Amino acid sequence: MKEKANVGVMVIGALLLLAALLSACAQARAGGLEPAVVEPEGTTNPQGVAVFGPDQARDAVLAHLAEQDERYAPASSGLQWTERNVTPQQRLGGSTFQYTAKKWRVTVAFPIVAPQSTLYQVVVENDALDLRWEGQINAAGEIAEGAL
Repeated sequence: MKEKANVGVMVIGALLLLAALLSACAQARAGGLEPAVVEPEGTTNPQGVAVFGPDQARDAVLAHLAEQDERYAPASSGLQWTERNVTPQQRLGGSTFQYTAKKWRVTVAFPIVAPQSTLYQVVVENDALDLRWEGQINAAGEIAEGAL
């Protein structure tokens, strides 16, 4: 009889725990919970390494392209970028965002790792100009062209 009572208490405890977890997930999806922020984007961490988000990686690469040849880089001011998460459902451990503005398309893919270890894979395309640039940018802002 004592064993049945213990099993019943364990089942009730498990159900309460499950209900609490489901409630927290629902609140998070509805925007009720704030995600934990380890590092603010676009700042430096305690080691002095720049911390980028994918949109800052996009902007840094576009600034680099403008320095190389301004004909092949969009003016950074005045363009309204539309962001889409295009991460394939089967991809685990990384994300891919695509930014579009007028005839420009910038795709930024990156692994989910410590911010200072992030290496962004960036592709900049403009079909009207027959332009495709590929490269990488690390968390320190160092750009390597054609490194994909």
